[in-house]
Amino acid sequence: MKNIPQIELYDDYVLMAPVSSNEALKKQAEKAGLVLPDTVAEGRALKGIVLRVAENCKKVKPKQKIVFFMYAITEIELEGDKLLIISEKDIIGNLGEVKQAENV
Repeated sequence: MKNIPQIELYDDYVLMAPVSSNEALKKQAEKAGLVLPDTVAEGRALKGIVLRVAENCKKVKPKQKIVFFMYAITEIELEGDKLLIISEKDIIGNLGEVKQAENV
């Protein structure tokens, strides 16, 4: 994703690009010759890269890699990209600023 989609976020919402997903976990397992049922990956923490934050966000900033539970997000599609929206209070932790090579 080269351009960050234009969206005005309200309250404490955060727009992010997914870094890992259940699909990625399933693909890794398939390459190893394993078949995982849908319930195996449920409830695990996922990662995302913050693209935009609402004015009321106090801790999270753009370009940070964050950790969150999959049930706390809303998936949207903007300009052909799958993106995620989450409330800042539902973010588990911050893994630091994204290095240039990791940038979405």
